[in-house]
Amino acid sequence: MAERYRLTRRRVRQILEQEEHMHSHGVNDPNPPIKVSEPHVGNATQVPSLSVEGNSLTSSHCDTSCSSKRTYGPTLKRDIYNMPPGQRLKVDFDWLNRAIVNYSENFAHFLGSIARNGQLLPIYIFDWRCIFEQNIQECLELVKSKFEFDVEKEKFVIAFISKKWKDHKERLKSRYFKVDGDNPCPLQYLESDQWENLVRNWKSEQGKKLSEVNKKNRAKQQLISTTGPKNIAKRQQDY
Repeated sequence: MAERYRLTRRRVRQILEQEEHMHSHGVNDPNPPIKVSEPHVGNATQVPSLSVEGNSLTSSHCDTSCSSKRTYGPTLKRDIYNMPPGQRLKVDFDWLNRAIVNYSENFAHFLGSIARNGQLLPIYIFDWRCIFEQNIQECLELVKSKFEFDVEKEKFVIAFISKKWKDHKERLKSRYFKVDGDNPCPLQYLESDQWENLVRNWKSEQGKKLSEVNKKNRAKQQLISTTGPKNIAKRQQDY
């Protein structure tokens, strides 16, 4: 069984403190890098067996209808989290403030792993604007500890995390939410209490009205991206 770790807010602070200590003393890393990944919370009786293949998580927890099908969980980006303190990857942006060059895909996947972290960005919060500023700044500091980019690009990094957080909630709703019937916590790494509050929000009158508005707006969209994990900015640069 693969070893599981939990990326809590305290662990994030430990990473940042270690980065600051190494930078201020100008020494190499004397200890092994801290191994962290996404959080997992739930009843112990419901924890599925896990195995790691590459940077993805394979879970044995699935319905009987898909028991013969192997599925992959979210990208963990352990190679990024496990980088030695002080080592950062350079990320450049184009004139439209889109990440490009060598590490754009790793950068996007890493931001996605942060967006799925319920310890930093709870999924039950109805609107991104209601998330505490302290949580957002902790996310930004974590990104800055692993990637190097210009200060004026920080607001675009936060906006990207916001989009990843919203996309994460949208996928949860489209795949696991049932309007009528029970909605048990579907994934092992989700906070069970956060999932219950999220379902309660979706079933509320406000949630239903917002869902109808979003469906109408989505129906107006005519151009859908099919470029895969490599964004348009990177493809434009390649050509």
